[in-house]
Amino acid sequence: MSLEDGARTLRMGKETVRRAQHELERKGFIVKIKEGQFYGRLAAEWRLTDCSFEGHPATRDWQIKKPEKAGQKTKRGSETGPSKWLMDPI
Repeated sequence: MSLEDGARTLRMGKETVRRAQHELERKGFIVKIKEGQFYGRLAAEWRLTDCSFEGHPATRDWQIKKPEKAGQKTKRGSETGPSKWLMDPI
């Protein structure tokens, strides 16, 4: 499914679909099996790691991926919550 198809199907923006797709790949739920091309408008092809594929058993990569470290910085900031100095009254 292309980003455009996914955005239309899910009624979301293409960037939101791209971020979700990247997160699914990073966490081991999907694996890219064929690179897409803008020229010719060919979408990348993916496989679910929870399902068998072309006679091979499911790999379930999501079960063996290492969890992210607590407090690891993300684009939104720390996953551990706000800093203490923001919580103290003035």
